[in-house]
Amino acid sequence: MDGGNKYHEPTQTYILKAFDVFVKGSKVKGEDTKGHPSSDYMVESFVMTDKFFRLLFNSRLNLYTNNVEQVEKNQKENFDNLVQKFSKTTDVAMYTYMRSFKDFSLKGHNNFPTNPESVESVVNRLKKLLEPHSLNKHMDTVRVVKELIKRHRPSNNPLNFNIQLSAMGDPLYYVKQNNYKGICFVINGDTTRLYEELLLFCPPSFTLTRSSDNKIMIINCEHDYWRTGKGFKEYILTDSFMKL
Repeated sequence: MDGGNKYHEPTQTYILKAFDVFVKGSKVKGEDTKGHPSSDYMVESFVMTDKFFRLLFNSRLNLYTNNVEQVEKNQKENFDNLVQKFSKTTDVAMYTYMRSFKDFSLKGHNNFPTNPESVESVVNRLKKLLEPHSLNKHMDTVRVVKELIKRHRPSNNPLNFNIQLSAMGDPLYYVKQNNYKGICFVINGDTTRLYEELLLFCPPSFTLTRSSDNKIMIINCEHDYWRTGKGFKEYILTDSFMKL
């Protein structure tokens, strides 16, 4: 915990979790007792998420590999294995979700634009959540969140991986191929993880995330390090995670 916020230290990331928590049957001055230690966590999570998606949608999600056929086969097999596992459980909702997500990923749907109605919806929801925690105290934060959403522009970049045959090189080689924009993947080895899962380990403040053998990398092509040589940060995916 960091200042009452749930925080993942290795990737320096605030983690989304339950916010509107109260102690059942307990009241202070006629109001339900607050069960969550921080009313700021939600905004910290939003700001971090906003930075991530601006980075993600600033370029095609290019995936560089020395074996296109193997990358496509690996991703499909991983989805098939997950769907097969959930088909054997009583969790019908999760099984249905995984089947839909598989189709979504492999067909590469486009992202959706942010329209004025959705902006107001998010802001009103934020106000409602903050009301029990003194809304007036947080109105400046609400305004900041609203402006962040309004400044967002719909991206023409689709969500699917744009798989490209590429020679093997160091991280900077791929950053240059990606024109120093957005996030790119490098997959020159197998993993039982979905490629979408690996995006969870690419916080916008980090330079890159990689496997221990460097065969798999998720690179923040806009990190200052690539132009200045300063502020390098990396997260190394454990072998046990990659082979789960």
